[in-house]
Amino acid sequence: MATWDGKTKGTLLGYRIFVLMVNNLGLTVSYFFLRIVSFYYFFFATKNKATLREFYMRYMGFDLAKANSLVKKNFYLLAQSILDKIAFSMGLQHEFTFSNEGEQRLKSLAKDKTGGVLVSAHFGNWDIAGQILKDSNTRVNVVMHDNEHKQIKAYLDQLGGDRFHVIAQKEDMSHLFKIHQATKNGELICIHGDRFVDADQTIELDFLGSRARFPLGPFKLISKLNVPYAFVFTVKTSARHYHFTSTVPTLPNLSVPQLAASFASVLEEKVRQNPEQWFNYHDFFQKADSSHE
Repeated sequence: MATWDGKTKGTLLGYRIFVLMVNNLGLTVSYFFLRIVSFYYFFFATKNKATLREFYMRYMGFDLAKANSLVKKNFYLLAQSILDKIAFSMGLQHEFTFSNEGEQRLKSLAKDKTGGVLVSAHFGNWDIAGQILKDSNTRVNVVMHDNEHKQIKAYLDQLGGDRFHVIAQKEDMSHLFKIHQATKNGELICIHGDRFVDADQTIELDFLGSRARFPLGPFKLISKLNVPYAFVFTVKTSARHYHFTSTVPTLPNLSVPQLAASFASVLEEKVRQNPEQWFNYHDFFQKADSSHE
């Protein structure tokens, strides 16, 4: 199977339909319709279904019945996560409740204006993590691949403004200057530590009892910037409730491979706790090429 192509799931039309649903039906009825959509997706998204099923059976040890159940739940939760992201962009945060482990740590980091790097993954709903920083008066920058859907980001801005400022990764590496300048200004950088495209440097690490490739870039960035970093995740625990966790913000005193390995270890723990919220639909355990190391 191919590596991730650098594009997020979903289309602009799909997002527009979700907005119409929320505006006209409300969240509860919209969730009901998402069950129908995700059920349809389960039968016709054969490639994604096969990849997820292999992930659950081969790497997490579930039997076929449990794996199929998790795939169905995964597709439904993915649709919910997109709908919830739209709801937040529309100013409907009051429709949700939150619990957290580590919120004050990040608020203190933001208040100190030292700059920092928050590393997350395509697991749970990382967009919602920005909610806890809404009152910090600190700019939050999200680093994304340049070929992710720009139209969707622009559309979400129109709904009421995204909570984040996007720094697009460029082939000319100009994004590194923007990241450096942002941390000098005391701003926070959010970046994913679980996906890469073919041009990225990677490292092969232990993950879920096997070996998987992780991008080196985020962890090189942490080491180079020498600002506090934390690993952050947000999982959905009920229809309207999210639980946020953050490790203690720490100055990088580990090597780049050690930083990457520590992230992989924390991510593995989270995935074992909530396997249905794993939203990577490519072959995560593709054999590492030594030329990428």
